[in-house]
Amino acid sequence: NGMTLIELLIASFIVLIVLSIGYSLYLTGIKGFIANANALDGQSNVRIAMDHITRSFREANTIKVDGDYLRVGLNTYRLNEDILMVNINQLATGISEFTISQTLPHQVYIRISSLPNSQGESFTLEAWLTVRRF
Repeated sequence: NGMTLIELLIASFIVLIVLSIGYSLYLTGIKGFIANANALDGQSNVRIAMDHITRSFREANTIKVDGDYLRVGLNTYRLNEDILMVNINQLATGISEFTISQTLPHQVYIRISSLPNSQGESFTLEAWLTVRRF
């Protein structure tokens, strides 16, 4: 009417396998969540930076590309390592590329890219912006 030692070992082994599979699925889910959160964070930073620059263009009367600097009205944008700065303030982090070129006196091409995520993918936004003349 009792359990033998072999039956107890087999039952313990089956429980151990089920718990190991459950823990493995849990860890895989956590890793996927973290990877998605990091990718979303990179996209969000690029979008915030481009939105801020676009809004500055709407309000500005003057623009100037000076090397790696973009001057839009009173705001100066530049990349400092992986941080996009506006004047002396931090605008967005995790930025790998901030490319600017002025093709016409009142038109600027901007390209902003995020740092690559764990899969090596980065998020990029490009825009041609024109200052309205009043």
